Amino acid sequence: MLSRPGWAATAAIALAVFGVSCTGEPESSELDRFLCAPEDLTGTYHELARGEMRPDDLRDLGNPGGEVAEGLERGSFVYYSEALPRPPFERPTEVVCQVLEFETAESALAWVQALEPDDSLEGMALIWLPDGEREFTAVESNDTPEADAVSRRFELSASEGDSHLTAVTESYGQDTLVITMLVGQAAEAADHDVQWAQLAEIRDAWEVRTASEE
Repeated sequence: MLSRPGWAATAAIALAVFGVSCTGEPESSELDRFLCAPEDLTGTYHELARGEMRPDDLRDLGNPGGEVAEGLERGSFVYYSEALPRPPFERPTEVVCQVLEFETAESALAWVQALEPDDSLEGMALIWLPDGEREFTAVESNDTPEADAVSRRFELSASEGDSHLTAVTESYGQDTLVITMLVGQAAEAADHDVQWAQLAEIRDAWEVRTASEE
């Protein structure tokens, strides 16, 4: 998520590594209903890529979550880019949604709890970070042992030359699944509060839709 070329490179890497299909001939997956759908997004977005992941794919991306990812069985992701009306264009909002399925609820919970605000986040939700200046901030989240679900929230900023990323991301674990949603822009600076509000809208719509499909 690094500038238009950077985002294109990310999509190209995903296509090569995961054998994903572009919009037009998407491959279906049992996990797809847990991904963000177009109706979950406010505004007009183009789906640029989607695909499935294997445990080795996550390790190739940097293995966020460390060795606890050993319980990972499979995953799916989808990547959207905001459609802007006419020039001069602002930086479009980019959305990546990912679902990982683990062998046990304990493995899913451990994966989320192991996430830290450091370079280990590279690879989470298919992001690739510039190698220059990086800043990670953990944001207050629900991670009490008594909770039915656990979430970890982070703000990310990274820059190197003309490549930039400013984003917010949340990983949400419940039962054997981990849902990750990322909202960002290929900009040197962006309003994290606005991004969190966008992510909250997506999350709320996603929860309503998935609950109605049960």
